[in-house]
Amino acid sequence: MQDIVVGVDDSVASERALDRALLEAASSGRHLLVVHAWTSPVWMGGIPGFGYDILASSTEAERAARQLVDEVLAAGLRRRTSDVAVTVRTEIQEGEPGSVLVQAAKDAGLLVVGGRGQGAVKSALLGSATAYVLHHAQCPVMIVPERGGLARPFARVIVGVDGSAGSRSALRWGLDAARRQGCVVIALHAWLITTLPGRPPMQFVPALSEYETEAREWLEQETAETLPQPSGVDVRTELSHSSPVWALLDKAGPDDLLVLGSRGRGGFVSLILGSVATQCSQYARAVVVVVRGDQERLDP
Repeated sequence: MQDIVVGVDDSVASERALDRALLEAASSGRHLLVVHAWTSPVWMGGIPGFGYDILASSTEAERAARQLVDEVLAAGLRRRTSDVAVTVRTEIQEGEPGSVLVQAAKDAGLLVVGGRGQGAVKSALLGSATAYVLHHAQCPVMIVPERGGLARPFARVIVGVDGSAGSRSALRWGLDAARRQGCVVIALHAWLITTLPGRPPMQFVPALSEYETEAREWLEQETAETLPQPSGVDVRTELSHSSPVWALLDKAGPDDLLVLGSRGRGGFVSLILGSVATQCSQYARAVVVVVRGDQERLDP
């Protein structure tokens, strides 16, 4: 069973991510690896006669990083409401946070990060490390919003379904999460008719309800073929006649988990992260998990 890895610093987003990672570790029986990356600045001060000589040594910087991790973890453990024991290890490493986290999670079952870290651009919705791991991590990535209260079991697991390999992996991952958390899975498919195919004049055009019936039949078949039967979980299918991003963001609330495939059926297949996954990761009120079709991690 693979570890859960969580990236921490001293931001609010990191605090939320650690709380969620502790809860995920408790519910899955996995070990938790808490990772902090630190970098040494090239120069500090800017006052003539000062500069490199006032820089902290590498040893001092490492000591400060270790103290930060210890304090952050201790605070997270105090906030816990679950009495399930969790095995926790910590790791600090000098380097760029995104690269360090990807390397630490190369054999992990889940990588948890906050929606905002300690970057300089406070208006950015996703930190640079979070954006990096979304594109490069070799396991599912969980993005925890900065806003929100203490971590608690999810009310629902919402999964975006479009028939792609990533979508099918997301459905299976979401089913496993719902089973552990004891909640319902909602398989959501959004569809739009923006243009009709060219037809000769006066030819019959099916009613919108007929398109909806076809979409519902497809969604039920796709869900049934993707998930084991019986699944042991309450799985419901829902349609939304709207754009995928709008449908998913509207459906998934602060108490839900939103699970998405990294790439859908549209756009450029060479891109690792699709536009739907990107926008939902940035704007969702819910915790978001992004799963790649070829990098799925499920509990044995």
